[in-house]
Amino acid sequence: MPRSKTIRRVQSKYRDLVSPRNFEQFLNGVIPSEHRAELADRFDYDWHAHKLFFEPYFRALVTRQFTGGSLGDLQYGMAHDPLYAAHGAKLEISVAGLSKANANRPVEPFLYLLRDVLQAIGKIPSSGKVLREVDTATLKGIAHLLEQTRIFDATTFQLPVKIAHWAQVNDTNAGFKLQLRLAGGYGGLDRSY
Repeated sequence: MPRSKTIRRVQSKYRDLVSPRNFEQFLNGVIPSEHRAELADRFDYDWHAHKLFFEPYFRALVTRQFTGGSLGDLQYGMAHDPLYAAHGAKLEISVAGLSKANANRPVEPFLYLLRDVLQAIGKIPSSGKVLREVDTATLKGIAHLLEQTRIFDATTFQLPVKIAHWAQVNDTNAGFKLQLRLAGGYGGLDRSY
């Protein structure tokens, strides 16, 4: 996806939520803003935050579902896409800063919100407009897939060249990349590379 243009390729199933008014109704209908704020406070998500705060980041993650894309697309969208700004997700943070925040801050508030969203989806009647063709077995399948999800995170470690000839990048730097695979179901370490 070219970065010179605004990210506007919204998946058809989310087109009704692109409007800021509809987005607010959906978000506050499923998870009231007071509940989101209480979770962020309970887990000290915003403690010492400089550029990345819970509420705009949560809004960015929901907005990213509309367009898809990578962590880089999310970072670009938060900084430049009017769709993100209209949904209260305007933040300027680097991909490295975003990755560091994801690694060092609690994931529990997002897991609680995910639980609430899945429960809300489960309560939508099968005759409802949004999930007309989705039955209980399909929703259970979605929950099972979420449990099977593997999340990857990679961190580059810088080392002095004197002690790491085997990892020398250039004359003055050496380093290696550690990749972790986390299990989505229980959130624990699944494998390291």
